[in-house]
Amino acid sequence: MVQQLKKSLLDVIQKSISIEYSAYFTYRQAGHWFDKHHLPGTSSFCFRQAEGEFSHAKSLEEYVMKRGDLVILNQPNINQTLVTDIWRTNQEVFHHLFQLEQENYKLYEENSKIARQEEDEVTLRLFTDILDQQLTELQEFEVIMSKVKAYSAVPGLFYHLDHELRKA
Repeated sequence: MVQQLKKSLLDVIQKSISIEYSAYFTYRQAGHWFDKHHLPGTSSFCFRQAEGEFSHAKSLEEYVMKRGDLVILNQPNINQTLVTDIWRTNQEVFHHLFQLEQENYKLYEENSKIARQEEDEVTLRLFTDILDQQLTELQEFEVIMSKVKAYSAVPGLFYHLDHELRKA
């Protein structure tokens, strides 16, 4: 028989699922924002990132089910004012997405601590794997952020990054 998750771990996983879905919608929204601004490569990059967030949420749901618990989906936090009031430049959008990735990394660091405290090695391994993925994404994002800053300094140059991101 499979051992169910302790409440503290089930709670953080449920929260993480919601955060991953929020990230999914944020990346989708960014993809649409870039599409509207005629940056199809950057748009497709955001849609690919969104699928990664969706995949994280789905894997967490599957893990909860494998442990014999019920997945309870909470409403994701979707900030609809991002596209109308907050995002005005490419840099603002990427800055927001980079912050999102940093927050997700911190979330899984905290989740790992809880799994360690609860002595749940299987859940700790799950969180460690996600942390490794997040670290790779953060490193890649740091490179992209440097390019966003540099390419945004000269009008029209961002289209080169857009072309790069289409291929990535």
